[in-house]
Amino acid sequence: MLKDSKASRWTSRWKIIRIILLVLLLWVLLNAFLPTLTSEEFRALVESRGLMGPIIIIAYTILEDIIAPLSGLPAFVASAAVYGLFKTEILLYIATMASACINFFISKKFGRKVVRKLAGQDTLEHIDTFAEHFGTKILILGRLFGFALFDGISYAAGLTAMSFKQYIVITAVFSLISRTIVYFVFRTTDFTSAQGILTLLGVLFIASLIFLFLFKKHVHSKAILNQE
Repeated sequence: MLKDSKASRWTSRWKIIRIILLVLLLWVLLNAFLPTLTSEEFRALVESRGLMGPIIIIAYTILEDIIAPLSGLPAFVASAAVYGLFKTEILLYIATMASACINFFISKKFGRKVVRKLAGQDTLEHIDTFAEHFGTKILILGRLFGFALFDGISYAAGLTAMSFKQYIVITAVFSLISRTIVYFVFRTTDFTSAQGILTLLGVLFIASLIFLFLFKKHVHSKAILNQE
């Protein structure tokens, strides 16, 4: 029992350490690469590509949502530096709607085996948990708060009996609401600075924690009702 308690404390501490290390790494990388991404030369290069610039942003974001280890930060930083936050939110909304459809059909058609390969075993465990307690309420909360968990929630939905029509309507409406809120909250933020980007990531991370808290509360309430 004592060993389990110590192991649990070490696991919690290690998670905190990893978050701190990740923040430090992001700070270093942003300071190293932001001057290039926000330079006039880079902006002129991207804008000279015409429609290829937005297409690349959308394609990368879709790929990032399908394959869990990839990060969507490079696409966001490049897009925000060149197109501004308003156009970036439009591009990301289009991309995430496309990936939401793709992820849903991947898990619906191919099941957990393929999802494991794309998302990884650790992410699959979270997906299974979401799928076990999935419903309209969880999907709405996930689209409003679960930014970092967007792909996992999409995969989870495909493993349930929820219809695609219900899934995509809820995703379209509440993802639009959340992205609109993000735009109005951060419309004056300077995304050509590491501080601005880390501030956004911090708020999105907190939003994801809120979703996880509400999700656990929902699971707990459901368990109590089942016992009665």
